[in-house]
Amino acid sequence: MDHFCGRGGADVIPFYRNAAGTQPNITAGVLSLLSATYGYAVQAPDLMAYVYGLMASPNYVQQFGLELETPGPRVPLTQDGSLFKTVVDLGRELLWLHTAGNRMAPPGHIPGTLPSGRAKIQVSAQSAQYPESFKYDADTEILHVGETGQFGPVSSAVWA
Repeated sequence: MDHFCGRGGADVIPFYRNAAGTQPNITAGVLSLLSATYGYAVQAPDLMAYVYGLMASPNYVQQFGLELETPGPRVPLTQDGSLFKTVVDLGRELLWLHTAGNRMAPPGHIPGTLPSGRAKIQVSAQSAQYPESFKYDADTEILHVGETGQFGPVSSAVWA
């Protein structure tokens, strides 16, 4: 069921076409074309990580805001193999973090685990509404979430 509104999985586009996870849900020939374009083998998880890394960027929405008014994602594919790999690496890290370590764990990390961070809840941000404001105080290294929430210490580098 949809976490937010109980509609079911209508908006889910599965990464694999089969339960065994052996048939990627990617149009035939795309991975071959990308591999030929970049000069190295592009696998299905690479493309997934690229899409995730690209769409997670605030710049994506900024750049394609007008096009995104029509429902459905737009995924521009770069011709630059080095840039593709950079976005893949970012996407892999984000998928690892956003799936609580269950997907795309970097070499040397145990799947399902994440590194411990320094920031802790200082004051709960509990509310019936999604917070409408966020602000960061670099002097105290406190991230203010909504009206009450405070998390810290959050380094300036993490905030940036």
